[in-house]
Amino acid sequence: MRKRISEQNTFPNFNLFNEYQKIERYLSDINVVDVKNIWLTGEVYYTCLGTIEALAALKFLTWNLRGTFLSIEEMRCGLGIDKQTLNNKEIKPDKILDYLQFAINCLHRAVEIVEESEGKYIFQNNDYIPALHENIQQLLSVLNARCELEENADGTQEAVVIYNNSLADEVAEKHPDVTRSIYEYRHIDNRGNLQRKGEILCTLAKDIEPHVKTLKDSIYGSLIKDTEFLWNSIGARHNIELDKGNSVFAHMNEEELETWYDKAFELYLLSKYAIPSLDIMREIKKNKAKLNRQFTIHKSKVRE
Repeated sequence: MRKRISEQNTFPNFNLFNEYQKIERYLSDINVVDVKNIWLTGEVYYTCLGTIEALAALKFLTWNLRGTFLSIEEMRCGLGIDKQTLNNKEIKPDKILDYLQFAINCLHRAVEIVEESEGKYIFQNNDYIPALHENIQQLLSVLNARCELEENADGTQEAVVIYNNSLADEVAEKHPDVTRSIYEYRHIDNRGNLQRKGEILCTLAKDIEPHVKTLKDSIYGSLIKDTEFLWNSIGARHNIELDKGNSVFAHMNEEELETWYDKAFELYLLSKYAIPSLDIMREIKKNKAKLNRQFTIHKSKVRE
């Protein structure tokens, strides 16, 4: 069947480097921002200020996400996403995810500056921002990730990129008390951060402990036993620095160990997801005789 134009235009002959370049051009190469000027006569006119990144750089020192960086260039170098580093056709998806997280925060910062400027700064074309935002979102989707807007402790907001996981989303929605931990575990910023992942797993292990006995006595007994075994082996049920866990895991390299951390996280999600079904199963068991009797009566009536 012939593809529609919309289907053909969605990443035709997808190339990660090419898609990065499209976003980079609109972010830091193409001038899209104007600044208002006033003649001595009072007449207003606009001149080109520069790129979206240039606008963010203009107010960089008041940006809540700057950390200790003193410029956009220094931030990009510190994050390993400067143009020189990214100008590589063999660029890896993980590096692009880091760049996209920076890009969307930079974009949000530029929009914020324009909105607060009371007309001093304007975008030459209002279509630039949604188009750039759409490109970022679509590329994130291809890389099995998405952007979430989170509120920091100081009340400011930050766009974070997390890996997609439909089971994690469902568990997080049904259990608000662990939502933040479930989302944080999937942050790309925690990729390779075994210390933080271990701390989150410790929190999640404590969360499910009150349900362990009930799960063991159900059809999910094997699941929770395997979950407990893995948590104990990698030290996830206690402070990760104090508990070295199983000696086999203690001698793994960090990349292998992180894989097992992620498996422990998946087992937690499966165990947590199973808990609501226990109430249904208990209700069925409690009323099984009554339900069987009603079914038998119904069946006999049908035969009549």
